[in-house]
Amino acid sequence: MVSSSPLVALLALLSAGSADGESVIQVEPENPAFVALARRAGFTFGKQPHSKDGTRFDWYTRDLRVAPQ
Repeated sequence: MVSSSPLVALLALLSAGSADGESVIQVEPENPAFVALARRAGFTFGKQPHSKDGTRFDWYTRDLRVAPQ
């Protein structure tokens, strides 16, 4: 099994380009590994929108002005 630490760092790095201080990622709720990864990277659940084709996603947000704990 590969450690998720580099993935957590990559998520944080990719999200750091937000101009408004907040980053949003879209996660498939049926994939608990991605949900756990988002939480470990400091993201919190935001809302659960549906795409135009009806697919449900969870949006996780992170305030980039605050360091994750």
